[in-house]
Amino acid sequence: MAGFIELEDAKLHLRLDGTDEDGELERLIEASAAFIAANYGVVPAQDLHLQLDGFRPNIRIPYRPVDIETIVVTYVDPVGDEKQFDDHRSFTRDGWTWLQPKVGKAWPSVAPVEGAVTISATCGYSESDAPADLVHASRLLVDHWYNNRDGINLPPAIASLLDHYRFRRV
Repeated sequence: MAGFIELEDAKLHLRLDGTDEDGELERLIEASAAFIAANYGVVPAQDLHLQLDGFRPNIRIPYRPVDIETIVVTYVDPVGDEKQFDDHRSFTRDGWTWLQPKVGKAWPSVAPVEGAVTISATCGYSESDAPADLVHASRLLVDHWYNNRDGINLPPAIASLLDHYRFRRV
């Protein structure tokens, strides 16, 4: 997983010269992206392969943004054959992408095995198209972890920049 900012951006933000800290900064950039993904569902550009044990009526892809043109749904049928299911529709609501069967269709039966359903898609922001609040939160996370290596609480500014990305049930 890459990050939402580049090494040079982090060094500029921290006012660092030279290359002595590059390895540590690259780890912190990746850690900031992992933190944001785990807590807010927003990810750097990547290919997603989500495995489920079966179909739910509505499936929310847990990462965003999703390129809906790239979504592929495959499943293991009751006799053990892998098949592709194309009779689904996708829609985006509040930034989250959902899948459900097309009107008049139903999800197919699947084998009773772990990971019987796989949803593949391209998702995430590249460093060049990430929103400004995401970029700034990444800078602040890297700065905070670089300057506070003892694990103290995160500054409230980071949460306030990212909170609107959080999934909320209504």
